[in-house]
Amino acid sequence: MVGEITMICMDNSKWMTKDNLITWFINQSEAIELYCERKLKAHPDNLVGIVRMGELNIGVQLHPTNDLHLVKRVLDRLQEESDYFLLYVKLLGDFKFSSSCQ
Repeated sequence: MVGEITMICMDNSKWMTKDNLITWFINQSEAIELYCERKLKAHPDNLVGIVRMGELNIGVQLHPTNDLHLVKRVLDRLQEESDYFLLYVKLLGDFKFSSSCQ
């Protein structure tokens, strides 16, 4: 049997990182980690990669690899980035724009 290359599309849109939905992003990360772990254990030649699909830095996040620790590090970093983005949106929401210049 020949190894496979699997690219996983991760939703990192604003919708997934809203205040009350941040747990969806975390759950998605955990599901991706579990899937990658099982996929890599199924065959020694399998490779997995991660592509971000949302308005937050669209593109390949992780090129195909068989290193599960690297997959976990990338997912942790993506989760940190989503936390920073959420903080940024909150700060912008608290900032009041003035329509007059004085």
